[in-house]
Amino acid sequence: MVGARDFPPRLSCNLAWGSTRRPELKWAAILWLFFTVVIIYGVTLVFGILSLVPPEGMTGDHPVLLLNEETTRNAWLIAAGCFMAGLFSLMPFEKQFTTRLARHFPIDPDSTIHMLAMCVVLAATLIPLVPLIVTGIPPYLSPFFQTGVETGAIAPAAGVGLYSLFWMVVLSLVAVGFWITRDRTGVLGRLGLTRPSLNECGIAIGTGLALVVLFILVEMGISSLWTMLGWPVTDTAGFTVLIAHALTPAGILLLAVSAGVGEEIAFRGVLQPRFGIIIPSLLFASLHSFQYGWDGLISVFLLGIVFALIRRRYSTTVSAITHTVYDLVLLAALMVGIAL
Repeated sequence: MVGARDFPPRLSCNLAWGSTRRPELKWAAILWLFFTVVIIYGVTLVFGILSLVPPEGMTGDHPVLLLNEETTRNAWLIAAGCFMAGLFSLMPFEKQFTTRLARHFPIDPDSTIHMLAMCVVLAATLIPLVPLIVTGIPPYLSPFFQTGVETGAIAPAAGVGLYSLFWMVVLSLVAVGFWITRDRTGVLGRLGLTRPSLNECGIAIGTGLALVVLFILVEMGISSLWTMLGWPVTDTAGFTVLIAHALTPAGILLLAVSAGVGEEIAFRGVLQPRFGIIIPSLLFASLHSFQYGWDGLISVFLLGIVFALIRRRYSTTVSAITHTVYDLVLLAALMVGIAL
């Protein structure tokens, strides 16, 4: 069954591609885009508000927001910030905006597909950052969610990795016009999915292992800078609590493959050829803002750039193998009690 978070973008892709053959579907695609932005707004707002609930507000089956001046102000700021980010995400409707973007990226300012894609990318990049901007704490690492997971009141969904991988691949295929404007060969070429040689596999595995060492040093440097400046760093122990249910051999393999393959196909396969390296890397980082602080997001952004360069030099297949190896090593370390 298609989940609520996957259905809006999937239908948006279908309507957008359909409008290339039936112009009357253009307005349906635009209306559905507004609905998609509202869904992103609503999900972020709900999680942002829930992150303001103190642990003592978890009474019975329903959380209670114990209002005071600070939580009231933060709740309004999250709502207003998400709304403003949502409005800005509609900027591609301004022809001058997309025309200027077309000077730097291979997009067609007259294409409904490219306009809607840019809107969704902006919405998914900007809106999820708002709770972190307002509170300084990622929603999933807030006292409410941490207490909920530790007490069992909030149970992580079983099989979410496999579910996400399946729909991310499906969305990616639809997004590049599978069975609409491209056949199987054309889609694989557009996504940068190739059969890797033994040499490329070796390069991918070696690079993944090297990135583990490199980004341990990078994260140490960022954390030291954040500490020196008196800024909060990502709670590694809190993040471990979130994924503790998946820290089994099968669980870490599933998480690593779903993230490595699914994210690379979506960000480096679908988006990079159209929007370059920086924009997909910003989106890649932003979609981790519910679980990482600013120090972690900088690291994820830099990691995204590295994966993008690998994709440009070799293929999406090589970047996916590299990403999978990287995640697998980090998750395996957490499984045995080592926080890298």
